Amino acid sequence: MKLIAAILGGLGLALACTPALAQTGQGTGAAPSNFQQGLDAEKAGNYALARQKFDLACNVDRSGAGCLNLAILQSHPDYGAVNEVLARKAFKSGCELESAKSCLELGRYQKAGRGGPRDLKGAQVTLTESCYLFKTASACQMLGDLRRFDLKEPALARDAYRDGCDAGLTGSCLSYATLLSSTVGGPADYPAAIAIFERQCTSGDSFYCAVAGQNYVESGMPQADTKAEPLLRKACDMRAVAGCFRLGELLVRKGGKANQVAARELFTRACDMQMYDACQKLKP
Repeated sequence: MKLIAAILGGLGLALACTPALAQTGQGTGAAPSNFQQGLDAEKAGNYALARQKFDLACNVDRSGAGCLNLAILQSHPDYGAVNEVLARKAFKSGCELESAKSCLELGRYQKAGRGGPRDLKGAQVTLTESCYLFKTASACQMLGDLRRFDLKEPALARDAYRDGCDAGLTGSCLSYATLLSSTVGGPADYPAAIAIFERQCTSGDSFYCAVAGQNYVESGMPQADTKAEPLLRKACDMRAVAGCFRLGELLVRKGGKANQVAARELFTRACDMQMYDACQKLKP
């Protein structure tokens, strides 16, 4: 099995597909001998031997990457019998040895209650370390979700999403913008939220073109409808049903026979895309 440099990462990614092993023995006191032998055994398909060697690399040589690889082998069926208790223990050891990916996965296990009891406070500590010490953007996203949905701390969730966004993670930017467009976790900041949604729209995401347009409408900002209209039209042209529907509503508010006719055409398009509210607009 071909190995690459790091375990697969990203927004909300669990170890569902076969993860790749770390290729360098990082962390305190890394010794390449056991670690390299583990890599060689894994490449040869001798996963039992690979586990033994990565166990030595982790617990004797104190290699954070050795702990990470041991945890991967314990957590995925492609490498033999799964033992999430041992995987969680190895991720914890790797995190203590400053393996950033081990901290990320440990936080995931603690949050979900995999390999041991669910530990939301422990997950928060682990993910905070991963986000702020190791600058792992996906940990910031996970930390934001934990604070928002599990710990009910939306103000702190905003902070984590913002930091994930600053690190370049699109999902964190959109989560941050969603909170900024509401009063959840703090005052609404429509200009900041719209700026993020418009960036996503520019990248070709029709849904967020509609979201940006609707945020203009809801913001009460000067010339809000004028700024919203091209975004909603773009979303509709890209077959985002919300764009067609919201643009239709905007034209109805503007008034005038031509706008009413155009609005009905937009509601028809949205209805054809199975939007119930749009179909209701077409009833006499």
